[in-house]
Amino acid sequence: MILLTENIRNVSLSNGLVRVETIATSADGQETTTGEIVIPATQYGAVVEALRRSGEQLQQRVQDQQGETGGETA
Repeated sequence: MILLTENIRNVSLSNGLVRVETIATSADGQETTTGEIVIPATQYGAVVEALRRSGEQLQQRVQDQQGETGGETA
């Protein structure tokens, strides 16, 4: 399943579940709900930390690629 996420509209906690409502811009330029990420509250911190680490790794890859091309961006 692919869930396009350009931003987050709302986050709530209910019955031990963190629900993250995701949004994206539709073809007509309006924000529309694209789905919901549901994470057990006990795992929320671990998921957020994994996303943070992934972001750091992606940032490092981009910097490495820019260094290989002399700082040029596509």
